[in-house]
Amino acid sequence: MVRRPLFALTIALGTALTACTPGVGGGIPLASSEDGVQTVGDAAAVAAHQATGTQNAALAIAVADAIGSRIKDVTDANAATAGAPRLPATGTCVDGREFFAPDRRADAQSTESAEFYDAGCRSIARDTVRVYAPKGSNGETVTTTTALFRRNAASSFAQRTVIAQYDGARFAPLGFPSAGSGFHEVSRSVLSVAGRRVTQTGSQIVMLPNVNAIDVYCETAAGYSVAGFPSLDSTFGWQGGTLSDKAAIRIDDGSGRITWSSTQSGQVDQASIGGLTMNAGAPTRQCPIDEPAFGIAGGKVKLTYTIPMQAEFDGTQLNAVTVTEANVGDGYTLNVMTTGEGPTASVRGRITSGSTEVASIATDVFGNGLLQITSTGAEYPIVDWTVVR
Repeated sequence: MVRRPLFALTIALGTALTACTPGVGGGIPLASSEDGVQTVGDAAAVAAHQATGTQNAALAIAVADAIGSRIKDVTDANAATAGAPRLPATGTCVDGREFFAPDRRADAQSTESAEFYDAGCRSIARDTVRVYAPKGSNGETVTTTTALFRRNAASSFAQRTVIAQYDGARFAPLGFPSAGSGFHEVSRSVLSVAGRRVTQTGSQIVMLPNVNAIDVYCETAAGYSVAGFPSLDSTFGWQGGTLSDKAAIRIDDGSGRITWSSTQSGQVDQASIGGLTMNAGAPTRQCPIDEPAFGIAGGKVKLTYTIPMQAEFDGTQLNAVTVTEANVGDGYTLNVMTTGEGPTASVRGRITSGSTEVASIATDVFGNGLLQITSTGAEYPIVDWTVVR
């Protein structure tokens, strides 16, 4: 077993999706965060001049929204720029992954990637279909649809759709943009669980031309919970990233091992359910980014954050995300460890205030799992690195 520090994740979870088998990666358990559950505990905490369980849950969800969006964006950017996987294009299983070009439906200008919970490709975790359409000599529109599966399930329980626009790019075979040549990309995405839209996000990345085998980039993202959290009478929105090109690099060692390093900063806003909107503007196509492509309006600042983050990939498969002693608001810190490697690896994390644990997390490398509020035992599910209810 390999243990390495993994990112200060702050993964929080929302209320129940549907009854299923509990456990990391195996399903999304019923949550225990209904409105009445924390009432007595909250009253006792107030009397003792301590943060309430509800306050701790809101904090954890806010941080998870911030970090989860960054992990998704880096994972998406890596999948786009890693090029075609070093796998047969006929769906042959190799170490828990399959690749098809074209996709299994034989759509024109398409690829399909399947990732499994096991090396033998018996239990599917994610199936991603990518359809690309050239726009002139240096542009492209890519629509990516990812179906998410619980362990040993035959049908998906969630879906994320991303529409990305590339310009100023050079493209490799099968329409993958070349990181070394530089490009500008703007995308929008929607996550749906059990057919219900739960989050909406927008992101932007500017990849500068390669210098000495190092790709320098800047990026931003914004998004919010569409459904919100009735037990907290709140919804949350996040916005931030790495605006300067001096704070973010991508290194490909040529063997398929790719590392993304950046310092993320931004804020999380809180509002009544239905009170947030996402605005889109004219994006900056250079680093540093003066005007982010997307922003959130309608709420009040819940917290600001500064998080040094490093994500390591084996091709398109996430191996580790490292953040140590991340600052996520006044006096709060995040640290996470991962156990194991490859698709069976699991992530364990702690959110602390000084020496006091506020919450603990457990996810798989696909971003599905649970957060537990220490003071109350309340649990919230995470789907695709996203807090849901």
